[in-house]
Amino acid sequence: MAASILARFEGNAALADRDENDISPPPICLEAKDLRDGYEVTTPERFWIALNWLYHAMTAEELFSRFKDEVLAGATEAVERFAGQSEAFGELIGKRAGAIPAAPKLITFEQLRVMAAEVAGEQFKALYSEQEKRLADIDNPLSVSRQLTEWLVGVAHLSGPAVVVGFAGLHYPASHLDHTQANDRAFKQAIDTTMQAFAAFPDQSLVWKPYFQGISDMSFLGQATLGRILFQTTRRSPVLSIIQRVTPYNSRWSILAHGDVSSTRSLSVYTRLMPLKFCRRSFR
Repeated sequence: MAASILARFEGNAALADRDENDISPPPICLEAKDLRDGYEVTTPERFWIALNWLYHAMTAEELFSRFKDEVLAGATEAVERFAGQSEAFGELIGKRAGAIPAAPKLITFEQLRVMAAEVAGEQFKALYSEQEKRLADIDNPLSVSRQLTEWLVGVAHLSGPAVVVGFAGLHYPASHLDHTQANDRAFKQAIDTTMQAFAAFPDQSLVWKPYFQGISDMSFLGQATLGRILFQTTRRSPVLSIIQRVTPYNSRWSILAHGDVSSTRSLSVYTRLMPLKFCRRSFR
């Protein structure tokens, strides 16, 4: 499932966000990890993928909806392909095909937390807080997101085939010039004047791009993230400490630098292939 999901995203030009002003780069893979604890001779039961998907025209909610559609399509294709190959092999050896996986379930990180809380009961909040404290010194939101997700999967007794999706990192607001604002118009005029100066040099050029095709913390100097976007990203993000909060001090920033394409940095996919063997266990 993980391979099929990854193949749908990596460098897929059809997923590049676009509008009349610009086209963002397609999504790329940041991490792809087999989560086996030791040596096994079978297909990995658990797998983790983190993707970076730059966007500037879509909202975070629209991107996440499209992300879920692509992930579920990839997982479903993988299960169906496996079932077809199992039947084909059965015909080769003259036996019936063995058990095949059921249709994959798609679960958001928010839903996974609810499932885990229902299993753990009143102690869930304290247990989750304990896990956050245990991972607090790790300066890598992807690693923290992965470990929290895996812990929740265990608490929730999540059976496969299943896929857990969510945001796994910092959301960068899509800063842009607002031509209705005097300061923004003046900034654009300064850029145009500089471009004209460079036009006089035949061996040099300066190109105007509405959005920076990458990730930069300068985007926070250009535009504060709107409350609804914060709500959508926060409830699907394991690492809340890096989510930008709207305050009276950052709700209205002047544009100091030409801005960035917005990025979730990144979207996460956790796959579980095999059914979970239920057993009595401690949540700790």
